[in-house]
Amino acid sequence: MRISAQLVRASDQAHVWADSYDRELSGILAVQNEVAQAVAREIRITLSEHEQTRLASTKPVVAEAHEAYLRGRFFWSKRTPEGLRRAIEHFERAIEIDAGYAAPYAGLADAHLVLLEHADAPPEQGLPKARAAALKALEIDSELAEAHTSVAMIKFCQDWDWAGAEKDFQRAITLNPNYVTAHHWYALLLATTGHLDEARVEIERAVKLDSLSSLMRTAAGWRIYAAARQYDQAAHELRLGIELDPLNGTAHRRLGAVCVLAGKHKEAIAELREAVRLSGETPIAQADLGHGYAVAGMQAEARKVLDELRRLSRSHYVDATRFALVYTGLGERGRAMEWLEKAYEHRDMGLIMLRPDPRFYPLRNDPRYRSLLRRMKLP
Repeated sequence: MRISAQLVRASDQAHVWADSYDRELSGILAVQNEVAQAVAREIRITLSEHEQTRLASTKPVVAEAHEAYLRGRFFWSKRTPEGLRRAIEHFERAIEIDAGYAAPYAGLADAHLVLLEHADAPPEQGLPKARAAALKALEIDSELAEAHTSVAMIKFCQDWDWAGAEKDFQRAITLNPNYVTAHHWYALLLATTGHLDEARVEIERAVKLDSLSSLMRTAAGWRIYAAARQYDQAAHELRLGIELDPLNGTAHRRLGAVCVLAGKHKEAIAELREAVRLSGETPIAQADLGHGYAVAGMQAEARKVLDELRRLSRSHYVDATRFALVYTGLGERGRAMEWLEKAYEHRDMGLIMLRPDPRFYPLRNDPRYRSLLRRMKLP
């Protein structure tokens, strides 16, 4: 492996410094730190004692384990049930090759967490695996930003420990200010706890760090701008997400939901049907389509979706918030609240994003809805 680095002063394009590094591939993480230290010296930045220790403490990695980890992150970012299962295989392969490598454990935790949402796996099945993997990553490397992010997300999704999750997200960002997922998931926490302005800052940072990510554009459009009822801006971000990856079923699904909220029912149904096609008819995509049908006045179609969700629930776990969403669209608030109570009993993943989801706004004045938020210790 050879890394060539150049330092150029931006103001006048003057060449300041250059060097090259020849290393074995197992030293890929260490050589990145060498480059960072060299650049810091050249631009006369004083590294703290902690930063110097961190940069000097990187352990060698087995090249095959690192490659397996990177492949896992690639499939993880697809956010499809199949992609997430393949991600788990690659992370487990990386651990099998090098059990002392912390990053794949964090990746494994993240894959199990996201699989709960996108494949509607039961919380009691995936969350213990996610927690064990995240804690193992932290045990191996207590200063790994990815590990702190995984732990924070577990506190957010399952423990409803909002303060504890925020502390861990902030710790992760301190350790690695450029870790996109930390900013992304911290934004979700802030949106859930009612801090939309701060959430916007975090998601915009994530987008800036990875501006070609369809996933980040999708998160910005739905989780932040739609939550703030800025539907034009939300649709703009989501269309950018689709432009970056036309096969991103989540982006189509979120754009469809925004069109529902904006009253553009024909476009909404087209996008939601496309999302179902791309997502393999998962419960989460089916439920969004059912809600779109209901709001568009297509009640018979909406009830067919409810029948399909019931059929799926006989062989697969279906998050109760999926049913609640369709019933909310149908205007059957009592039935919607019954399903949200079931989601509360099981601590379903869909419940954590209930508060900022504008499709549930019709329930906001219902005393049962307010009671639910109080029991979740949400404002």
